[in-house]
Amino acid sequence: MSWFGGYVLGTLGSGTGIWMLRLGQTLVLLQVPGAAGWTVGVLAALQTVPVVLLAPLLGAVADRVPRLAVLLAGQLVMAGVAVTEAVRVLAGTPVLAHSLVLAGVLGCAAALDQPVRTSAVADLVPAAQLPRGVGAVVLTTQLGRVLGPAAGAGLIALRGAGALFTGCAALFAGFAALLATRAGRRAGRGARRGSSSARAALRRDAQLLLVLWFVGWGGLVGPNLTTLATLTVVGAFGGDAVAVSGGALALAVGAVGGALWTTAARRTPTTRAVGAGAVACGLTAAVSGAAPTLPVYLGALVLCGATSVFMASQGSALVQVRVPDEVRGAVTGLFTVALVAGVPLGAPLMGWGADVLGPRVTAALAGGAVVAAALAVLPRSRP
Repeated sequence: MSWFGGYVLGTLGSGTGIWMLRLGQTLVLLQVPGAAGWTVGVLAALQTVPVVLLAPLLGAVADRVPRLAVLLAGQLVMAGVAVTEAVRVLAGTPVLAHSLVLAGVLGCAAALDQPVRTSAVADLVPAAQLPRGVGAVVLTTQLGRVLGPAAGAGLIALRGAGALFTGCAALFAGFAALLATRAGRRAGRGARRGSSSARAALRRDAQLLLVLWFVGWGGLVGPNLTTLATLTVVGAFGGDAVAVSGGALALAVGAVGGALWTTAARRTPTTRAVGAGAVACGLTAAVSGAAPTLPVYLGALVLCGATSVFMASQGSALVQVRVPDEVRGAVTGLFTVALVAGVPLGAPLMGWGADVLGPRVTAALAGGAVVAAALAVLPRSRP
């Protein structure tokens, strides 16, 4: 197996661990006495606020230093969070403040991981193979969304939450060991001006600005689907932890379908496709709130996961193909911010909306806003 093949498997393991860890943190929080819907939204926000604040800076740094070293640091921090969660669960001390602090630390680790995971591909494969290499990493990241909830639910059922967090730590440590063998090698090709060059690249290519608009609005729903699904399964259908895991798994199955669609496509991703994905993401989220039963809702979540990841993966692939390598990390950081900024903004509002209006109405309002915003500029995009 080539080293890049090992890298792809490592991203699969790490992606699986991330979703296991997020699921575990949510379930542990729900066991804290007095935890309400808004606390779930705050937890999700804390997992992503550091990404919004740090991703552009760290993306630009990754254009100057070895990108794999930045990625290695992220794996080590996430392993530390998983070990701490395991100790806390085994000690039987679920405290709300502890859960929120650890969620924030995980968000810092995600800021190290997310902008670099795909931009590092440019250092590992020839330029002619870049679209396929990026597609492979995007696909394995989405496969982690399937394996993570499934493995997490299985470990909790068999051995408890402590085993889930221990498994997360092992996955992160395994990828870190692989990255350590090359973490000191070259950085991106010739970066000198960092974020200012990234802004210049965006000014030169107006279609990239449209991509940021589409994924920014789609990010109000897509990255928040796990939070919204948890609140809907529990609040509207009275589901337990197994049902919550089923919702996460349904989203993940759809996510893999969306990623496969992008990877298998022979045409270069287009701005029009990203915009259509944003419209579909908002529409499916809005319609899912009308599901009459839990099985129907789980089926709707498959469509939600597929459309949201299709939008995100099309946008990511388009950025990697169109942006010069010397600012790829910085622009990827801006793309990451556009995609996840909706979580710190939208997750608390969704938690509040679920408490006040109900999760069904909240899904309809959020999805409708995304559809309206995407349709407003869709005619400007290129096919």
